[in-house]
Amino acid sequence: MSNALSDNREPERRVLDAAQISAVVRQHLEFRARRGGKRADFRFCEITRFDLSSVDLSEADFTGAKLSRCRFSGTKLREANLYGADLRGCDFSGCMLDKADMRGACLHGADLTGASMVDVDMREGVIVIGDGEGGLTPAGFDIHYTEVAGVR
Repeated sequence: MSNALSDNREPERRVLDAAQISAVVRQHLEFRARRGGKRADFRFCEITRFDLSSVDLSEADFTGAKLSRCRFSGTKLREANLYGADLRGCDFSGCMLDKADMRGACLHGADLTGASMVDVDMREGVIVIGDGEGGLTPAGFDIHYTEVAGVR
């Protein structure tokens, strides 16, 4: 049996292209407007360098997502689930993250300038994956100290 503390595997993630991301966002906007649609589900997705600025993604689910260098400038992420998300290098400037669940999120190199973070849950948290032997293993990414001075 593997040692869970030294095993640093990544969870399997779905890689989304621009058309897929746009379709999810469109459905979410319909959901937010109460005209049907569907809540955005980006759980365990991998999205790189995508611009999601000024979009209302409140209540969207990004659990365990890897969102490298994505842009969320001015985006509404109120009550969004970012549990265990890898948000390295993302731009959250002017973003509304009020009441978001950011437990265990990696924010190394993220820009939170002017972000609103009222009642954000930033406690520690760990995503675990099955080890193939009936046990659970913490998924790995390197967590560094992140400066959050100036956020409100």
